[in-house]
Amino acid sequence: MRYILVIFLLFTGFFILSAEDVELQDAFSSYQPIYFVIGMGDYVKTRILDESSNVGESLETRQWVKLSYSMKYQFFYQYNTGLFLGFTQTMFWDIFNESSPLSELNYNPDFFWRLQSGYNFLQNTDTGIFDYLQMGVEHKSNGLAGTESRGYDRAYGQLQLKVGDTFSLALNAKYFMFYQDFMPDWYISEIDDLAEYRSNWEFCLQVHLNTKWAFFIPNYVILEVGPGGGFNQFDFSKGYQQIHIVFGDVFGGVHPYLQLWNGYGEGLINYDETTLSIRAGIMLR
Repeated sequence: MRYILVIFLLFTGFFILSAEDVELQDAFSSYQPIYFVIGMGDYVKTRILDESSNVGESLETRQWVKLSYSMKYQFFYQYNTGLFLGFTQTMFWDIFNESSPLSELNYNPDFFWRLQSGYNFLQNTDTGIFDYLQMGVEHKSNGLAGTESRGYDRAYGQLQLKVGDTFSLALNAKYFMFYQDFMPDWYISEIDDLAEYRSNWEFCLQVHLNTKWAFFIPNYVILEVGPGGGFNQFDFSKGYQQIHIVFGDVFGGVHPYLQLWNGYGEGLINYDETTLSIRAGIMLR
């Protein structure tokens, strides 16, 4: 599955090199939340690379630091095609360990098409309460080998409804299917039991209070919920819940930020174990 990442990067390079008369910075924009947080993360068992770049001995680390950055590139952006290549990388760092190892790195390339209200190929038509519709395919893996290798592929459709401007409320629903659900028998996912812990649905509720400069007052409050799998795909004894509290702008788009996680799948290495974490830091918006 890691070859999907190589293909995506090759496509990106091709379109960048072919865009001679294009201001490339206009084609790039942020995608998923970009943040650096530190706090109480659970212990996980992982393996680190030794000096010869081989997978070393098993190591128990605590995921104190979580760092995520994300960008997207719009193909033929001057025509507002809505066709994007996204990439998100999330890192967990045991900063207080003597060797300060990165306990896990998750790579998440994403190829998708988005129809967004006020910014689309339909002459930037305002679609009202329908903020955006997105459809795509994505890959996620941790780049390790052997028994520590974790990865999956899925196709998805996503819809966000939004009301309000200065003060807004947005509801996002994402439905996806893991490739093993519809691919031939020869396709085998590296974690083919993931559906036992995560269903085919993810939901997100976002409240924007627009506090601007008041860095001590929440600016965004975001609740993410992903139920567990099972017969009805809504097993709330599994799945996950995540809360983001983003405070007002300190300077240049830097916001104080609080993140709480509970459930399965915060990282890939321990996707089948429930974890609880509370971290604080900064988010860029």
